[in-house]
Amino acid sequence: QNDYDLNQSKNILTNKLDAKLDYYWVTGPKSNLNFTLGASQSYQNFDSSIYQLLDNSDTLDFEGSDFENEVSYKVSDIYLGFHYKVISGIFTFNPGINVHRYNTKNTQQGSTVTDNLTSVLPDVYINAQLKKSENLRFNYRVTRSFTDVSDFANAFVLNSYNSVYNGNRDLESALNHNLSLNFFSFNMFNFTNIFGNITYTKRIDALKGSTEIVGINQVRSTINSNFEDESLSANGRYERTFGKIKGSVRGNVAWSTTNNIVDFQQRTSNAFTQNYSSSLGTNFKNAPNMELGYGYSVNYYENGGAASTFYTHRPFARLDAAFLKSFIVTMDYSYYDYSDKAETITNQYSFLEANLSYQKKDSPWEFGVRGTNLLNTGSLNQDSTNDLFFTTSAYFVQPRYVLFSVKYDL
Repeated sequence: QNDYDLNQSKNILTNKLDAKLDYYWVTGPKSNLNFTLGASQSYQNFDSSIYQLLDNSDTLDFEGSDFENEVSYKVSDIYLGFHYKVISGIFTFNPGINVHRYNTKNTQQGSTVTDNLTSVLPDVYINAQLKKSENLRFNYRVTRSFTDVSDFANAFVLNSYNSVYNGNRDLESALNHNLSLNFFSFNMFNFTNIFGNITYTKRIDALKGSTEIVGINQVRSTINSNFEDESLSANGRYERTFGKIKGSVRGNVAWSTTNNIVDFQQRTSNAFTQNYSSSLGTNFKNAPNMELGYGYSVNYYENGGAASTFYTHRPFARLDAAFLKSFIVTMDYSYYDYSDKAETITNQYSFLEANLSYQKKDSPWEFGVRGTNLLNTGSLNQDSTNDLFFTTSAYFVQPRYVLFSVKYDL
């Protein structure tokens, strides 16, 4: 054969049925009991095979238990819930529990693996209505998560030219703790808008990828990790209008630590990302409006003993103007200064988009012209992390183009 042309056939069929019945018993003017009875039934079939396409257009099937999958997977969830809701002063309390009876079954290669589990999952919701348009909400919930049928397939599945996947039929569910606290406030007299949110997640027996590296190739699988994963994120914004000037400040901070298996050894990955921005803009009704702002981000990644930090400075400007009664023009400009702590990467680029539209009052016709990437920037930078490594890349982007449009409203 002149070429080694591998191909794969893969089919997934999913059927799912959910049913739930809620009964509310009003126990007072500010309280009620909620009883829930529900069921969720999921059925999946997964079939895959690998074959070689020969030079004479014939096919050579790879036969055997290592190359052919025929898997059926069933998840049954029958649950009973109880919640009590009561309002006391500015507070609304709604605690409760859900009792689940789970049954999973995967059948392949002439045998069946089953898993039966009864799980009590609590949750609580608390709302403090500080003012009519100001509240503080707390939410805590424990859930269980199940994976997809493709993760159970024992035979090999092609992921890419140098990566294959080998499933694990003994997978179990993962337990998730989710906690959030958010604050919202809006003042219509000075148009002050404040929002803040904190979210914490902890995963136990998490479904994680396990990777064996063979040269430049990878053999990947899925396991229930013995190590806990955690993540914490916080974001907030403050917006206010001072006469004809409006300003805003935003921030987003996220931290996570994950544990993965690489070459049969535990590897911890950490990530700490920060994004901040602020802007000032005008708020005219009969004059052009402009917004000027500045954004700054710091991304820190640590994986397998190696670490790096990436920085992005981003000043930006926006223009929105109406003129001659029938024309509207918008422009959006951003400048990026991208670098890393080791000073091995330094890149500057910018993007400009503009849109011009024309429509007479009460006319169904609208004409427009829109330009994207008007500065004809060739690439942009992005960084990310996964269970194997962190990376930074330059991505080619679509060059400058101009779009003319005609619209008619029926």
